Amino acid sequence: MNTLIKVLKIGIENRMVHIALLCLVGCCYVSSVYSQKVYVWQPKEQGVGRRAGYTNKDTVDVTVYDTRKFPAKAKIECSSREVVAEVAKVVRQAFGGATVRIVNVSDYKNPIANHITVRIGIGGYSAGFGTDAKMGVGAVGHQFSSSAFPVGKWTAVTSFYVRTYDRRGRGLVSNDKEVYKTVTKANSLGITTARRALNESWTDAIPALMVAIDNAILNK
Repeated sequence: MNTLIKVLKIGIENRMVHIALLCLVGCCYVSSVYSQKVYVWQPKEQGVGRRAGYTNKDTVDVTVYDTRKFPAKAKIECSSREVVAEVAKVVRQAFGGATVRIVNVSDYKNPIANHITVRIGIGGYSAGFGTDAKMGVGAVGHQFSSSAFPVGKWTAVTSFYVRTYDRRGRGLVSNDKEVYKTVTKANSLGITTARRALNESWTDAIPALMVAIDNAILNK
């Protein structure tokens, strides 16, 4: 009887070791599959309400630039130019009551008298697995701590840095704002989960960006 019990105990212990090894191998496999990869997909088209208080007598010069840098293994399905264009399009829509001019980074010089100048730096728009998510964050805007990127989960980041200059007849008034949205999800559906997280971070960040620009111009 005692021998049988010992045999059963050994069998249970071996089975538990086997299960633990399988879990370890599974975790290592997931980590290796997604290791050092960040993902970028086409941003979802985002409708925003028109900001009040601007007329066609107000000229808003908008420059959008991208500071993101990606590792070699990054999976990019949407170019920097496309993301910049999408942000510029949304700003034009939000401030449609004014005369909006999109100014390329290479053409930007200094804020023009009697104009509002808005410079938007894209600090983040990507999703990554675990701490690798931080690899897609650029040089401007909010600097994230490692705790913002939990191990074993997908984290998506959309972040912007906004600087405005208002030269409408009262000297130069400047203001800075940061906008950032992170979404973290358990790895339930792999890449599909990452795509959903990135979409959520984008759709949360864009309206917040419009509010930040408005508040910066109004010096709030």
